[in-house]
Amino acid sequence: MNRITSTTSNRRMLNDLATAQRSLLRAQSRLSSGRELERASDGPARALAALDHRAQLRRSEQMQRNASDARGWLVAADTALTSAVQEMTRARTLVISANSGASDPNARKAIADDLRALREGLVQLANSKYLNRPIFAGNADVPNAYAPDGTYLGDDGVVLRPVAESVTLQVNRTGPAVFGTSNPGDPMSGNVFERLDAVIAAVEAGDHAAMTSALSALDEATDLIEAAQVELGARAKQVEDVAARTEILDIDRRQALSELEDVDVAQALIDVRAREFTYQAALSSAARVMQASLLDFLR
Repeated sequence: MNRITSTTSNRRMLNDLATAQRSLLRAQSRLSSGRELERASDGPARALAALDHRAQLRRSEQMQRNASDARGWLVAADTALTSAVQEMTRARTLVISANSGASDPNARKAIADDLRALREGLVQLANSKYLNRPIFAGNADVPNAYAPDGTYLGDDGVVLRPVAESVTLQVNRTGPAVFGTSNPGDPMSGNVFERLDAVIAAVEAGDHAAMTSALSALDEATDLIEAAQVELGARAKQVEDVAARTEILDIDRRQALSELEDVDVAQALIDVRAREFTYQAALSSAARVMQASLLDFLR
């Protein structure tokens, strides 16, 4: 009867020691890894909450990439349109100079040459690209938005970027919406390239009446470009605001994730010390109990 009782007691002590050892090892593992949740079984509810936060962070990271791409589109467009407005302002100055009484045929020819170079530069600006894609060509798969003669090669497609939950922005404007619609029958009412062609012809011919009316035509084209620039600038500001709010939300999500997954080092250290003490006490107690020899039982 004593042998059975002793065996059972020893087995129970060994089980208790093993349990204390496992508890100590888990506490040491949490401290060394810095993670409170190493597996889902450590806290199913906390693990599910952590998975939800991580999923939200992944979606947010994708939105941030979309926002970065949207900024690229909008910055490229703003740069091109800023230069286009400057060129249109210079074109107006040249026409005023050509329309003055002091301008002779040689001076007007030089001005016409300047206007041709300016027009070519505007075509290049209208063919500005972002990531090798024409920003004013809509969704058309073309190398350039405009041909050298000013013909539009793109379509009326829109480029959309989701930059936040339920926030999707159009980041492009098509060529006709920025540079005007072609009107070969009335070039002065056509796109900016047709208007410049008509202005160049008026300057070379010394047609003062046509040059005077051309100033209004150039002003209308400039206003259209500026309106597109203002609209795209407003969208760029919206992208920046959305991205800033998303970054703030991400900080909160990472903080919440840290509270769920990361260990409190001070508390974990206390826990390790307490479990070490418990384990050492259990070892000491077991050693004293299990030192009984056969002579102890025969007494």
